[in-house]
Amino acid sequence: METMLPIIFAMAGAAFIAGGFGSAKGQDGRRFANPIALFLVVYGCLYFVAPAILIGAGRFRHATVYSESSLANALLYLLLFGVAVLIGYYLAGGNIQYARFRQRPSGLWKPTPRVTLLSIAIVVLVPALISVAALISKIAQYGYGAFLANRIVLETGEGYFSMLRRWPLVLLLVVYTRGLVLRRYYGQRQPIIIIALLLVLTIIIGALNGSRTEIAMPFVMMAACYTVFSKVSRIPLAKLVMVGVMIFVAVLLGEIRQQLMSGVGIDIREAAKGSTVVNLAYNFGEYENLVWMMDRPDAFQYLHGRTFAAAVVGWVPRRAWPDKPLGGGPYLRNFIIPGSYDLRGHNITSYTPGLPAEAYMNFGWFGLFVALLYGVGLALLARWINRIAGPLTYVCWWSIMFGMLLYLRGEFFGVTARVFMMVVPLVIGMVVAGIVSNLGKMAAPTYQRV
Repeated sequence: METMLPIIFAMAGAAFIAGGFGSAKGQDGRRFANPIALFLVVYGCLYFVAPAILIGAGRFRHATVYSESSLANALLYLLLFGVAVLIGYYLAGGNIQYARFRQRPSGLWKPTPRVTLLSIAIVVLVPALISVAALISKIAQYGYGAFLANRIVLETGEGYFSMLRRWPLVLLLVVYTRGLVLRRYYGQRQPIIIIALLLVLTIIIGALNGSRTEIAMPFVMMAACYTVFSKVSRIPLAKLVMVGVMIFVAVLLGEIRQQLMSGVGIDIREAAKGSTVVNLAYNFGEYENLVWMMDRPDAFQYLHGRTFAAAVVGWVPRRAWPDKPLGGGPYLRNFIIPGSYDLRGHNITSYTPGLPAEAYMNFGWFGLFVALLYGVGLALLARWINRIAGPLTYVCWWSIMFGMLLYLRGEFFGVTARVFMMVVPLVIGMVVAGIVSNLGKMAAPTYQRV
């Protein structure tokens, strides 16, 4: 059985991935804006392909070995979780026709008015740059390595303020998507210089935060926004190579970050050694959180929805409510290493449970009902896609869609806060633009189609 488990995981992963590509029907790039297809591909890679590699290599994070029964039970749970998502998706009417979105007349795509773009730029950049200045000040005070090691403690109670640093990504996506609309339907050039400056700013902020996700996210989301304007049915090899290089660089930066946090100095050669296929899979090893809990049922207690409730009250600053409920990551960290997550301590870190493990952590096998609700969420996104008519709603759709995918390897509380803070500047910008336009202070330009 031990030798068969990696094969079974790999076969299940291949089935999910094949189902994802099979669901992405169509002859152009718009087929990739399909919630269930994206879920199947990402889920298959994270929870079946990566485990197959790691189990085969005997590489684990939290223990040296696990029982075969625990691995087999985790496999069964993950299979049922995926099936439950599909059931929820189709029961909620996610299996709809994408005709209006796929064959949309060009007239339905209108460029974002400049007044709206200017409003979003002001709303985004001013608070974001203030937040970045505060971040640089902290790094200068404590040192980059010490800041990364103590980031959770140093930024306790500053969740909203630190989230402002993610806002330039929203502006980048709006400007980029607006440029795609102008180029395809109106024959105008994209604002390449502005896009490049915003991209550089976003990457620098991600590097200062020490987040591989924030460094890779602009490229991934720009590629996703591009798909709706792509007329090709296949992704060019050069783009696949570029994505592979980006993944390698992201893993490499992760190894360098660990070196900085441990205080041993930077060794690029050692970091590169950690960027192999096995180590790449190791960076996406959230499945092991589930295996650990199944292997050690006496080492943790079911939380009965506590970590999901944390997302509901997460808007309250921790400085105003010091005992505010924590997300799933801190609980999981303290389950595996008791007492290691303490906001009054130093060099603390958390784990990202991933939605399947977080559901199990709260409800055990009844966590499969969380998968049903997740499928309903994907179905709502699928039904919304036909109502998209411009760059703002398209960026908003992708922001929420990426949040749904990040749930699979992140913490429910943390991802929910991230998505909320990405949508806020879009809403504020549109409201401000509407007020200014109604006052007649600025008029939207008229674009001529070509």
